[in-house]
Amino acid sequence: MQTTRTASANLSFGGWGSLATETLVPHAHSISDTFPDVLRNDDGTAKTWREATGEYAAIQQHWLNTEPSKSKLKDTRRHYRRMLDADRRFREEYDMTAVFLTLEQSPSDDMGNRIAPWTLAENLAHAKRSKIPKDVKRALGHKDVDRVEWFSVMGVTDNGTPHEHYTFLADDPDNVVTADDFMPALNTHVKHVPTANWDKHMHDGPAVQVQHAPERAKNGATAATTYTGRNLAHWKLRGYADDDGPNPTNADYLSGTLAWARGKKEQWVRFSRGIKAE
Repeated sequence: MQTTRTASANLSFGGWGSLATETLVPHAHSISDTFPDVLRNDDGTAKTWREATGEYAAIQQHWLNTEPSKSKLKDTRRHYRRMLDADRRFREEYDMTAVFLTLEQSPSDDMGNRIAPWTLAENLAHAKRSKIPKDVKRALGHKDVDRVEWFSVMGVTDNGTPHEHYTFLADDPDNVVTADDFMPALNTHVKHVPTANWDKHMHDGPAVQVQHAPERAKNGATAATTYTGRNLAHWKLRGYADDDGPNPTNADYLSGTLAWARGKKEQWVRFSRGIKAE
């Protein structure tokens, strides 16, 4: 018999302190016409993190308990399967190198003041994201690495900061792909995201991880693909749907809330054209 978990039991916001009661945008004048209605109170003001994530969790749990096909978990599982399938197919057909790229930003301004998560999500979503894969493909093309596929996921760090993970799959029989090839993409990110800086984006550190002939995880895919997939915004909703599913964290709730509010047009998850859909 499946145990039903409740959203309210997990929304503790432990470790976030006063952040739980801060609004998703910093001030009333920051609320534009494009700010989603689902994140507004009846008087038009922005909801707090706790209010917004609580509503997201309650709505998603309702659909999971009544009409699972309407929950965000259905699409999330489909995206995850698509990533795993792309990884397996690429490995079968090519000499694969997998590259894990993380694009982050600062949660605070130069004065140390916390930047609202909605503002950070806006900065990331509208910062010439389409140029990142082009920069990578251009750099790899100079090394005659012409077959490259990719997918990306926007998520939220443990401290509530939106960021983006990419997995690149390259046909690289001679292992010529290096972290240096991703410098143009990192430059683009830091240049066009006003809250991004070089502190977390040294190309020889965690921002770029190159895996030649990568080993498979238990699911048959690479570690890069697996990690990217498990950062899908609504992935931890499995904690409501499956007895053995993980309990969502505060960051999981906020990631899901922002993706839910922004809608499909913001492309919280993206795939290159060569990756087949189900």
